[in-house]
Amino acid sequence: MGSFPLLWAQEKEKVKLEYRFKPGDETFYRGEFEIEVTGGQFPSFACSLPFTISKKILKVNPDGSAWAYFRMRILFEKLHLYKGDRRDLQKIYNFLVSSFLLPEFFSVGILTKSGNPYYAGKLYSETVFTELPPEPLALGEKIYRVESFDGSLVKNTWELRDVRIKDGNKIAVFNLLREIDRKNYGDSTESNSSFSCDVEFDMNSSTILSVSAICKSEAVTRISSGHENLNSAENRSHSIIKAKYKKVESRNVDDYTRWGEVPDIFLNPGKKWTVGYTANYRLNHVFIEYVPKGEDVYNWREMLTISITSKFSQGVIKPEDVLKNMFTTLRQKCPEFGYNILKRNSNSVIYECFFPRKCLEPRFNFSECDVGRIIIGKERIHVIIYATKDIPVSPEWKEKVVDVLKHIKLSNE
Repeated sequence: MGSFPLLWAQEKEKVKLEYRFKPGDETFYRGEFEIEVTGGQFPSFACSLPFTISKKILKVNPDGSAWAYFRMRILFEKLHLYKGDRRDLQKIYNFLVSSFLLPEFFSVGILTKSGNPYYAGKLYSETVFTELPPEPLALGEKIYRVESFDGSLVKNTWELRDVRIKDGNKIAVFNLLREIDRKNYGDSTESNSSFSCDVEFDMNSSTILSVSAICKSEAVTRISSGHENLNSAENRSHSIIKAKYKKVESRNVDDYTRWGEVPDIFLNPGKKWTVGYTANYRLNHVFIEYVPKGEDVYNWREMLTISITSKFSQGVIKPEDVLKNMFTTLRQKCPEFGYNILKRNSNSVIYECFFPRKCLEPRFNFSECDVGRIIIGKERIHVIIYATKDIPVSPEWKEKVVDVLKHIKLSNE
């Protein structure tokens, strides 16, 4: 019989699309990027990047948002070089590594009910984690939302294309069009891009089933030289990125795509703390600073910092070596700085250190004492630090922090 629009959708009744999360829910996708780049500072080329994605819900918050893992593995194949020679291959590979986080990246962050992903450092791939319409939609209706940041103008448009029944589930098909006009690179460079994707969304399971997307971008760099810019030139670059992916069963992805571990305190730091700052660096480094409620990262008395970094060595990594490397540069610049190991075992150390005011950057008008723990996991290096400006530190405070640190465990998800 095929699929057919639902009667209430035909009558222009509004359809509300939103995510509903359950702890432990896991979703896997397989797909492929097709990339073509011409002009600019890179040799013109085209290539294909197969990828797998995993998402796991860790914790659902009272407002309906959720803490989740995101992990993506990307392969590099089918390169076609339009111009240039073999010496350009490394430059192309470096470009892909910096742009697409080859060969894998991970992130931990919050996903809202409408799909706006607030990851650590806003690490966010439009073709992977698609936003849902912020308001209910009727068939054929369009919703616009305009945002502006850093001198950029972003226009988002959602359109509901179809609502149908498939295998007993309600499936909504919608299109998201995002147009970005960037002028935040200075007067010499302007860029614009458009990103459009067609999405199948299962309303029963609150899951994206498939995405077909295309992103087109153009950048213009103006180069001037000579008196009063008498000599000038324009350098234009174009890129087209196509992506298709669909939901698959867990047996269709390899173990590499699945997440490994995270400190349990990452998700449950305690009622006292609130997120003050987050970052996700390109080399798979998640970083979060918690501060007491009512304080921020510019004005705080205590701070809890959690850092998770990929292990890039297959050999044995000792926590003492990680600790030494953390402070090597600082000790060279400031001999007054020192640290002391309080407890240790084969994969973990608990330490204390004192930062005199002179050892910190000039803008920091304070001294600081830290008590932290380094844990070497199977896939990650985890660093948890409690910091205080209340100098000298009371024995009670240090004893309490050490007790919390020594009971932290890695959850193998």
